[in-house]
Amino acid sequence: MNVLDLLETGLASRDTAHAQLPVDLAWNQHGYRVEADVPGVRDEDLTIDVNARSLTIRAERSVSSDEDAVWSAKERTKATVLERELSFSEDIDPAAVRAALKAGVLTIQLPLAANAVKRRVPINADEPDVAARLAALDLEAASETEPTRSARVAATQDASLAS
Repeated sequence: MNVLDLLETGLASRDTAHAQLPVDLAWNQHGYRVEADVPGVRDEDLTIDVNARSLTIRAERSVSSDEDAVWSAKERTKATVLERELSFSEDIDPAAVRAALKAGVLTIQLPLAANAVKRRVPINADEPDVAARLAALDLEAASETEPTRSARVAATQDASLAS
């Protein structure tokens, strides 16, 4: 089998009118970024649909047909529609999604929804140290003798009965 036969065999699935759009997906604590190569596709031929947990990209393009040409290799897909749907594990904010098309690369920024963004809980320096308070209670309880502990429990029971 020669190289052209291998190429034809490997790309046989590219002869359909629809093909899956390859994408790169990046994530950080603020959201997602999707990049897709769409050379030759104009922005008016792109459709981007988004909701809280999914993104659909659809690119339509024209493919030149030179019927009387003898091709040595045809590596590019013949598909006129490239499409990709992505699902996300966290909610994104559809109103804040932004897209740009520059030099044949589509970049989509998908910020996380406010309820999905992880946040740090501030520690109040004026708040007594919870761990220190628990440790002090443990020391206090450990230093009590059994008769003292029994007397305290009895006093607490007597007070609740009196009320």
